[in-house]
Amino acid sequence: VLLLVAGNHNADLDHISTAYGLKLKRCDGRRVRDETGFAIGGVAPIGHRIVIRAFADKALLVSIYVALGAAGHLPVWLVIAVVSRDVLIVGAVVLAWMMSRPVKVKPLVVSKVNTFAQISLAGLALAKLGLGLGLDGVVNVLIWVTGSLTILSAVAYFWGWLRHMMSYEPAPPEPQPRRRSRAERASRSEVQTP
Repeated sequence: VLLLVAGNHNADLDHISTAYGLKLKRCDGRRVRDETGFAIGGVAPIGHRIVIRAFADKALLVSIYVALGAAGHLPVWLVIAVVSRDVLIVGAVVLAWMMSRPVKVKPLVVSKVNTFAQISLAGLALAKLGLGLGLDGVVNVLIWVTGSLTILSAVAYFWGWLRHMMSYEPAPPEPQPRRRSRAERASRSEVQTP
């Protein structure tokens, strides 16, 4: 598993292990280089020697999109879609919690494909800029693919949240003890008297 985390953050392996049902431990530098071809601290999100499950720090990914959009290297509509999707998901979870209808968010297949497309687009856009590669055609196609997947993912999460909110039934209240009538209380006190 590859965790893509901003340089000023640390991955909480215990939390991630619990959240995703994985057994995680830190890799030694030699294994990282053997399996990815890169040294720790310089591992790219794509282009590894073997297939590796990757988890991306959403704050890192969103900040890359905001920076590329602000510099004019990605369209503003795409940046708005990427940021809005994450805000929508977080807002829906918080709102459900505030309404005492907590929702458990499970990653959807479309969301995983979307994250892969977002990481790929960010990596290719940065490679195009940093290495001067002629990737204009690929980046342009990936912009539309990523935008479509981002919107589709947002709709899928919103639809699941809406179904949850409409079907949620709170647990029935605890039954209150039956209040005894005056006659029952009087007969009970007579029985207890010696």
